[in-house]
Amino acid sequence: MSIPESLDSAPGESFLNPREEPYRSRTDQKPSSKFDVSPSSEPWPSLSTSTVGQEAHAPDLDSFENGWNLPNETTGELVELFFDNVQSWLPIIYRPSFDEKFMRLEAPTKTVVNGQSIDPAEVFMITSMFAIAARFSTSPFFKDIAPPDRGDVFATRAATIKDGIIKTIDEPSLEFVKGLVILAFYHFAAGQLAPGSVLTSVCVRFAYDLSLDEVDEDQINDDGTLNDDSLDDVDAWVRREELRRLWWSIWELDTFVATLSRQPYGIERGEMKVFLPVSDHQWVSRTPIRSSPVAYRPDTVWKSLQGSPNQAARAWFLVTNYLMSCIAHAGRQPSRISPDTRAGLESALCCLKLSLPTEFQLRSLYIGQKNFPEGNWIISTHLMILA
Repeated sequence: MSIPESLDSAPGESFLNPREEPYRSRTDQKPSSKFDVSPSSEPWPSLSTSTVGQEAHAPDLDSFENGWNLPNETTGELVELFFDNVQSWLPIIYRPSFDEKFMRLEAPTKTVVNGQSIDPAEVFMITSMFAIAARFSTSPFFKDIAPPDRGDVFATRAATIKDGIIKTIDEPSLEFVKGLVILAFYHFAAGQLAPGSVLTSVCVRFAYDLSLDEVDEDQINDDGTLNDDSLDDVDAWVRREELRRLWWSIWELDTFVATLSRQPYGIERGEMKVFLPVSDHQWVSRTPIRSSPVAYRPDTVWKSLQGSPNQAARAWFLVTNYLMSCIAHAGRQPSRISPDTRAGLESALCCLKLSLPTEFQLRSLYIGQKNFPEGNWIISTHLMILA
């Protein structure tokens, strides 16, 4: 897979976050707080878009001297909004390290460090974060722009930074790959399949360049059993978990693109020597637990987390997503699928439903502010099974 010299990505007309209320009318009227389940405890921004003949005025990003061309307080707000509204479904940024490296306290708020003092790849990552978080902002800086359009200017700037880096890059940094992933998710959420697909192909290439598909190779024996290595080195575990999460986010992007377009997967449906991610709480709180890889055979994938200490909702979602991708792949060539293969896939799906943890029982599921991310993955898992 070759990397194109230029990956220009024209921003689209709207940016609809996939976690927004699907039946909300396009008006500026705020929904009743009774029905507000947004993780940040704030009503979702209006879905209003510019009407015909009414142009949205892009903010002037060249009138500030902090390297971001934003008011200092707005830089801090956008980072907070990313972690409040995006991190739960795109959990690839380890916040303690991010805050220590990139955030500064300027009373009474936190702000992002001067963009001129950090590496261009880090600027690219943070600018991509701004793009995907901007629609949630209440800053007066965006007062003349409809929420779905607020990320456009940041996506355009991120694309410019990215093109400058990618022309001279030898080996990508993790920050650069994270920025690519975030920007790809931004484009897909905005309904821009073409630029998102191109970015996804680059993410897959860089994932293999960084050997992200072999993060846990030393933990998996040839016979499939797992090494009983100690988890005492917490720093190493936190770092390895970060790599796992980056791999699985790229895998999700590739699976989404290939399933939607009915094209071949960039990442083969085969063995991946990468453990499934643990819960966000265990990662951020530095609480190591043993996980396990995906049992990549379609008829045994439902056994991936059997007996594993890791029962994270997202891990189960990824197992379900993997089985879905196998079924989707088989559905592309129905004439070549034997009755036994079809029966095996149907049996695997039934076994998966029966093997889900008790926390996945919808009758007893209550989603509130504290368990919103887990509830999101649980519901997404059930929707994946139904589909």
